[in-house]
This record gives sequence, C-alpha cells and structure tokens, in this order.
Amino acid sequence: MLAEYPPQTDEERAALAQEFASGAAMLSRWESDLRQGVSTAKIVELPGANLYMFISNEADVIRERRGFAASLPGS
Repeated sequence: MLAEYPPQTDEERAALAQEFASGAAMLSRWESDLRQGVSTAKIVELPGANLYMFISNEADVIRERRGFAASLPGS
C-alpha cells in the first residue's frame, strides 16, 4: 500500500509508523499466545505474501502443508 500511496507529510508518516507498530505488537501477542497454547505450533512467515497467500506464495504453502501432513501420526 505504501508503494501506491506514499505518505506526503511528516504527520502521515508518523501515523503510518504508529499504525505499523500497533499491528506488529498485536501480531507478536498473537504469536506468543499461540506458542503458549500450542507448544508444537510452527509459525511460518512469508515476507511479501498477501491475504491470499495460497496464490501469492503457492509453492511455500504447498511445501509447508506437505511437511505438516508428513508429520502427522500414521503418515
């Protein structure tokens, strides 16, 4: 989004930085909660992926799903 709509003023840059920091803190909390609740959870980060990561990063998603399936008992 920043590539299409770069901030035009210092105020816009500050607001975007604050929004980014808030989102990063929330994501960190969610990851922490997941790790505490599911000790065997594996979190995979896909830089540059979009909401439809199964399209934008198809090979990564397939690789991770196959690895997960192979780790299941009886596989």
